[in-house]
Amino acid sequence: MNKNKEFINLYEELKFICNALAGGSSNSSNFDLAAASKKSWIIRSNERKIRQIRDIRNILQHPNHDKAYEAVLVNELLTDDLKELIEALKNPKTAKDICVPFKKIFSLKVDAKVKDATHAMASRQLSHIPILDSKKSLMGVFSESSLFSYFCSDEIIDAGDDLMIKDIMDFCTKEVGSQTFKIIKPSTSLERIHNIFTAIESSTQRVGSLFVTPSGKPEDIITGMLTPWDILTSIVD
Repeated sequence: MNKNKEFINLYEELKFICNALAGGSSNSSNFDLAAASKKSWIIRSNERKIRQIRDIRNILQHPNHDKAYEAVLVNELLTDDLKELIEALKNPKTAKDICVPFKKIFSLKVDAKVKDATHAMASRQLSHIPILDSKKSLMGVFSESSLFSYFCSDEIIDAGDDLMIKDIMDFCTKEVGSQTFKIIKPSTSLERIHNIFTAIESSTQRVGSLFVTPSGKPEDIITGMLTPWDILTSIVD
């Protein structure tokens, strides 16, 4: 099926949205991609794709030949990509949309053994494991950085089979190690999440994980978790 007409209509909708974000006339014949890119992280992340879409539209609308056939035939995959991009701009995702929900989060209690925690990290391919109290509030985060800081604290070389999470809690707080964590609200935007992960907290620290609570306060119950991988898979491009 020829998808060219649908593609043109979707392109016009994308141009309308971008021009409105740019602060100009949404009905302008020009596509103010540069200005829109400064206003929207989604557009900025997909700028290369949008330029390619614009080039295809120009070929369709202004073919370099006078033949009866069309120079390009757009396939369904491209129109689907365009629909996805438009949907992302019209209904931007937030933390609650992309986080791992609580029921899918692997967590620890303070009486768990460290050897079991490290086994879970390896078998489940986890980078961070939240440590929760009986009310499901965050007490700390277990990670490779936690273990490294613990081993370096007193030249310890063997954790021991009986070592428990509670024994290394001092190394599972947000102030210890090369990675820290933060608490955010469910309504936190994708752009804000991206900025948190890419920012440098200090000369030696970056944010390794984010935890979602209804109020955005640490004493509240955990409802979701985010790592940098979660936001990478949420970028349209």
